[in-house]
Amino acid sequence: MPSQLPVKVADLWNNEKERDNLKLNSQFEEEAVQKILQIPLMQDTSSDKLCWRFTKNGECNSKSAYREFYKRDNQNLQQVDSQTLALIKATWKDKNIPPKVKVFAWRFLREALPSSLTLNQRISDIPAACCRCGVTYLSDNTTIADTAKKKNFMDDPGHWSFRPFWTQITSSVPIDRI
Repeated sequence: MPSQLPVKVADLWNNEKERDNLKLNSQFEEEAVQKILQIPLMQDTSSDKLCWRFTKNGECNSKSAYREFYKRDNQNLQQVDSQTLALIKATWKDKNIPPKVKVFAWRFLREALPSSLTLNQRISDIPAACCRCGVTYLSDNTTIADTAKKKNFMDDPGHWSFRPFWTQITSSVPIDRI
C-alpha cells in the first residue's frame, strides 16, 4: 500500500472520466475497492454547483448572509413580556433621558448587560465571580433587581447602584405604562 492516498476523487479517474481500476487497486485494499465500485457515477457532465440554502434561488448574497448571522447572534437575546416592551419603548421615546441611559435601560430590561459571568462563557480565562467580593451575582435566570435584593447591592457602597437610573426612568414614564 502506498503511504499517500489521493487528495481528490478525480485523482482516481482516467482521461475519459471513468474510474481507473489500476489506481484503485494500487491505492486501496480489495474490500475498499469493492465499496468504491458500488458508488454510482453521475452521467451529467455539467460542473458542480454550491447552493446557499437561505435563498430561494440558491445563490448567496450579502442580504441573506446578514439575515442568517443576525438570527444566529440574536437567538440568545432574552424575550421580554409586553409590559417590559412598553417600558422600553416609552424610555426610548422620552427626549429627557440621555442616550447612554436609554442604551443602558435597553440592555438592563433585555437582560443583556455584560457581566463577568457572560464574559466567562465566551472567554474561559475571565473568572465568573465578582472581582471585588468573589460571588457570582448574575445567572441566566436572574435580573439585576433580583440579585440586588438578594445581595443588598443598594446598601453595599462597594458595588454600583441602579437606584438613580431606575428613579429617572420611572419618573419620566407615565405610571400606566409601567
